[in-house]
Amino acid sequence: MKREGVIITTFTIERIRQIQLFQIKIPSETKNIIGIEMGVRILSGFTAIPPALPTWVLPINFKRNIVLGELKLQSYESANVFYTGELTLNNNTGNADFTSQFFIPQPFTHEYASNEDETTVSGKTTIVQGVYRDKLADQQEGTYSYKVNVYVWCEVKDEGELKI
Repeated sequence: MKREGVIITTFTIERIRQIQLFQIKIPSETKNIIGIEMGVRILSGFTAIPPALPTWVLPINFKRNIVLGELKLQSYESANVFYTGELTLNNNTGNADFTSQFFIPQPFTHEYASNEDETTVSGKTTIVQGVYRDKLADQQEGTYSYKVNVYVWCEVKDEGELKI
């Protein structure tokens, strides 16, 4: 039987083009790091407005997804980055959904499947170093702030639970 645990790290992006450095302590009960997942919650400001579509449009109104930032993770014991990914807001959650005729779909009403990105990193890793770079400023002007959650999924040794 495979037992899993998750380590959640949260930080807030409050400045344009902010770079956030952080560390995640990996408990000794960890056998392997098996996945990485990211989440976001907008706190203030506004999200980017996609560029205007030409006069002729498809019946399905596709919009450009918004890239909020880029995450890179590296094991303290190893020199290579083992994970890199972009945190995005999906602007197309309402496509192929008849209910969008009556209201504008939002991520909290039409959430798309959120799955972890699989990875395999030895549990001998004691610390994971992370770098998050805000890229939302490339798509919009003005001030904003948002909270980023990084979920590190771990396979736990059979002896016990994940203790942080």
